[in-house]
Amino acid sequence: MNFSSAPKCTSLSIKLKIKNKSLPALLDSGAEVTVLKSSIAESLGIDTSNFEKVSLNNAEEGSSMEACLCPDFAFKIGTKTYNWPVFIAPIKVPFILGFDFAHHYGAVLDYGIPQLVLHNEKLPAIVNVPTEDFEVCRVKIDSKITLPPMSVSEIPVQLRGS
Repeated sequence: MNFSSAPKCTSLSIKLKIKNKSLPALLDSGAEVTVLKSSIAESLGIDTSNFEKVSLNNAEEGSSMEACLCPDFAFKIGTKTYNWPVFIAPIKVPFILGFDFAHHYGAVLDYGIPQLVLHNEKLPAIVNVPTEDFEVCRVKIDSKITLPPMSVSEIPVQLRGS
């Protein structure tokens, strides 16, 4: 198998509004919940002192972060305002629109266009480009390697020209 280059996109996001402030929302089907960055909540004047304190598990095994749960958080996507349970936590991106929301509302993500279809409204998705340059110039595999699902294996490689 030969790859001449890898695409330079890492994720998709859409625009949403919280208290009339526009934010990018990362579309993350791997996130079980929807999350707002805590520093943004603070800048919007959202008082989290009365919200339930919880611990969110990160994708990394055994890693977690402190958060609080706002059970009825309002945000606008397209022309519709949604009230949805949102966790507020010290994440790296402004907002994560998780699988919980997408599944509940039957959202459809079209990677080819790219767009998010939500309540028959077609919302343009933004292709996010990494901040660090990376590129796969050529990958050549000389033998067949089969890995079972959910496994890890070290494969010897030889780099030329680096």
